[in-house]
Amino acid sequence: MHIQSVKAFLRQPDLKIFTRGMRGEFLLYSGSTVMMQASKMLTILLAAKLLGPENTGWWNSLQPLLIYGGMLNFGVLNAMNRDVPYFTGRGNQEYAEYIRRVSWGITILTAVWASVFALVASYFIRDPQVVQGALRALAVLLLFQQWYTYKSMLLISAIRFKLLSVQQLAQAVLYPLFSLGMAKLWGLNGFVLGQALVNLIVCVMMTALAHYDLRPIFDWKEVRRLVGVGFPIMAGGFLYDILRTLDRWVILTFMGAVEVGYYTLAILVLQGITMLPSVVTAQFYPRMSKRFGETHSYQALKPLLTTTLKVSIALILPFGLVVLLFTAPLTRWILPDYVTGIQAAIIVAVGVMVSRPVAGTAATFLNAVGKANWYMGVQIVMIPVQVALTVAAVKMGWGLDGVAAGVAVTQVVNMLGLVGLAVILLKRVPVEQRLDEH
Repeated sequence: MHIQSVKAFLRQPDLKIFTRGMRGEFLLYSGSTVMMQASKMLTILLAAKLLGPENTGWWNSLQPLLIYGGMLNFGVLNAMNRDVPYFTGRGNQEYAEYIRRVSWGITILTAVWASVFALVASYFIRDPQVVQGALRALAVLLLFQQWYTYKSMLLISAIRFKLLSVQQLAQAVLYPLFSLGMAKLWGLNGFVLGQALVNLIVCVMMTALAHYDLRPIFDWKEVRRLVGVGFPIMAGGFLYDILRTLDRWVILTFMGAVEVGYYTLAILVLQGITMLPSVVTAQFYPRMSKRFGETHSYQALKPLLTTTLKVSIALILPFGLVVLLFTAPLTRWILPDYVTGIQAAIIVAVGVMVSRPVAGTAATFLNAVGKANWYMGVQIVMIPVQVALTVAAVKMGWGLDGVAAGVAVTQVVNMLGLVGLAVILLKRVPVEQRLDEH
């Protein structure tokens, strides 16, 4: 679609009926997020059928490197996501823009660093050769994945969810076209390069639609301040992402790549159900930060917290029930080679359905009020808990189902820890004012 046509579409009077206020904005954003994630999940399932369990297992094992590559900014993007709405709430728009440009500079540097790291690592891997090629393709993907992440967080921090919805709809349409098309031609390498091409096209399109100054600023003093704000937020999220990926590393280490391939269903279920609260928290997080910037009151965030929790539950429960009812029959019909992983997927679904709406809401609150260190602390404790549970399950001969049970238990314990910390803050009177103002 031509850029001018997209702009005209967004200004249509009829569309404003659906996008007026936060409710319409939420419907647009949540709809585009569900479409994007559904597109990705369907694409991965079709790619799993196309690539086979072993190559799919290697992709599942290498995919976490995309998350780990995002750590190289040491939380600068997370600080942008928190500080832009915070300082907007304080009435300092000029400083908010400065933060955006400093963050863009760091994004450019870290994208290059991550890409070079993956490329160099590929030369140390000789066997299996498929991993060497996949790492080189991943080096290209890491470049454009970082850019895509910056664009997403930029629009979230500016509370521009209508534009973000356009970005996600473009991703939903292009992802299966290029990823599957290139996977059919060049196997696993093509699948990875197809994703890189999609990110590049979407980022170029959004650069034309979203008018922000793209001249990077390299202010190392400001970078240090942003790292101080954002590193605990990033670390907490990163450690939670490790919880979502540790299971596949345990399976790869003790059971092999083919078993990781069979575990694909559980991986997709975990990603899908944990994604749904982010549809809600992405909307409420900048608003919580802005409200806290205006009031410095924990109690002032209670209405936003309650709404976040209710909407998260309303999204997750129906999706979880669909997973429980249809995972087995659809897998036997479409992906008969992966039936070994059906029970593991159902176990993970139950654990995450119970825990994620509450845990996601509590984590969002802690990050918005400057208590990311608390969130990070809980995740640090959860990692050895999950490692112990999943490794013990494998050693006891419980296989994929035992690993899935370890993941489910860890998710529930994580929820209890985060809720306890949120309750402590909400009961604290008078409110502590610990956030530094510029």
